[in-house]
Amino acid sequence: RYLPDMGSGVSNPAPSEVSLEDIASDDFPVLEVESSQLTTSDGLSRALAPFLAKPFRLSAQDQDVETLPELDLPGVLVSLDLGSNNSLKFAALHGILSKPSSLHELCLANCPSLYEGSTLGAAPGLARLLSIDLSFIVGVKPPMLLALFAQTPVLQKLALESCEIKSLMVKNVEHKKRRKGEAFHNPEDDVAAEVFLLASLSSTLQQLNLGDNLLEDMESINGLSALTSLKDLNLRENDLCNTTGNYRNVMVELVPTLEKLDGQGLKVASAALPADVKEAVEGNDGMSDLVSQGINQKDFEAALQGKTDSSVVG
Repeated sequence: RYLPDMGSGVSNPAPSEVSLEDIASDDFPVLEVESSQLTTSDGLSRALAPFLAKPFRLSAQDQDVETLPELDLPGVLVSLDLGSNNSLKFAALHGILSKPSSLHELCLANCPSLYEGSTLGAAPGLARLLSIDLSFIVGVKPPMLLALFAQTPVLQKLALESCEIKSLMVKNVEHKKRRKGEAFHNPEDDVAAEVFLLASLSSTLQQLNLGDNLLEDMESINGLSALTSLKDLNLRENDLCNTTGNYRNVMVELVPTLEKLDGQGLKVASAALPADVKEAVEGNDGMSDLVSQGINQKDFEAALQGKTDSSVVG
C-alpha cells in the first residue's frame, strides 16, 4: 500500500534534485513490503513494478529481515526504511547497495544486530545518500562506521541517538598485509590510531543528532570543530550538557557554523557583537529591542541590513 495515490498527479522532484527538505515532506508515495517479498529479486521486482513511474519510498520496517536480494535499485527509489529489523546486519545490505542508485535516505534505526559479522564492503548505492539514521543501536563498532561514512561523500544528516557512544574519538586499527614468506597475519604488525569518527563528513554534514548518549565532557566531542558545515546539533540527555560551564557559548566557539543547538535557535547577545555592529544597533531603537529579546543570528544579520521579515520584528 502507498500514500498518496499514484494517480493523484503529485509532481515530485527528479531523484537528482532531491533535497533534505524534499525527504522530510510527505510528497513521495510509500511502498510497504513484507519480508516474504524481500527474499528474492523476482519477488521484490514484482512489488516495485507499479512504482517505477515516480520517485517513491520503500519501507520494510519491523519485518525481521535477515537478507536482501541483489537488485538494481530503480532510479526513482529515494528512501529505504529497514528500521526495527532484529536480525538485519550490515553485510546483508551489500546486495541491494552494490550498484549505483538514486537512494538519498536510509533508515537502519533500532536494528540491534547491525554491527554483528563483517563490514558492509563496497557500496556504490550510498554515493548519493543525504540522510542516514543509525539510532537506538548499542555496540557501535567504529571501523564499520568509518568504512560506511567513507562511502557517503554528500551525507548531510546523521542520527546516532541512544547508541551509548562515549566519545567521537575512536580507535581504528589498520591491518598490515602479511610479510613475504609469512604464512599467517601477525597482529603485532597492526597499527592502532585514534581518529575522529566523522572525519570523512567534515565538509558536508549539516545536521547531527547525538542525543541520549554517554558523552561526559568536551574532550569527547572536540572533533566536532572539524565539521565546517554543521548547522543543527543535538546533544540533549548527555552529561556534558550539565557539566560544561557556559555550555551554549562553548558550543558556539567549538562549532561557529551552528544555527540550532539541542532544538533551539542560537541567540545573539549585544555584548558579543563587534564594536561597529553594536554601535549601529544602539543607534536604532528597533534593532536594540531585537537584540535584547534575542533572535536567530541569521535573522539578526538580515535585520541589521533592513531586510528583516515583519514576523521577526513583530
